[in-house]
Amino acid sequence: MPQTTQPPDRIRDRFDGLTAEEQQEYEQHRLQLHLGYGVGIVAAIALLIIVSTAATLAVQGHFDRMSPFLTALGPYLLPVTGGVVGYAFSRGGRRNH
Repeated sequence: MPQTTQPPDRIRDRFDGLTAEEQQEYEQHRLQLHLGYGVGIVAAIALLIIVSTAATLAVQGHFDRMSPFLTALGPYLLPVTGGVVGYAFSRGGRRNH
């Protein structure tokens, strides 16, 4: 017959001893964490694609092929995307909202 042992105190159910309200706050924090990292990763990938495309066209001298929309938004893309990434990561890492 296999011998059963009690798990150490540090390995417990994550909701052990929490009220229903605390459980809900915990789950909301986990959701915000995942959404924050997801938004940050998507924004970082989008920035990488945009910057690499613009840099490739600029190096090849094809400024005429760059979209007027991209050319007009160029100075704003980096700060806005950086702000979105920074905000997403800061929201994801916070415990107390």
